[in-house]
Amino acid sequence: DTHYLWVALHPNLIKFASYRAGWTKQAPSRIAHIQINHGGDEYLQHIVYDVPASVISGATVALKAGDHIWLGAAYDTAIARCTLPEIAP
Repeated sequence: DTHYLWVALHPNLIKFASYRAGWTKQAPSRIAHIQINHGGDEYLQHIVYDVPASVISGATVALKAGDHIWLGAAYDTAIARCTLPEIAP
């Protein structure tokens, strides 16, 4: 029984805080893919994708749909759709 979790993270909290305060115009984002397997042995595996601030600034949510990941941000005015590499389940 395998479960997958996709999360949006802030790789640089100082840049995100500066962006949130209005001192800078953008902040980078990071997406983490976490796999949890409960088939006898529990383990965590994660894959990280860095997203440039020019795509979306300070992403706060991530949703996987097909071979795309949708990103939203609390302080950005748009959502982003990114195509995932073939290795992503």
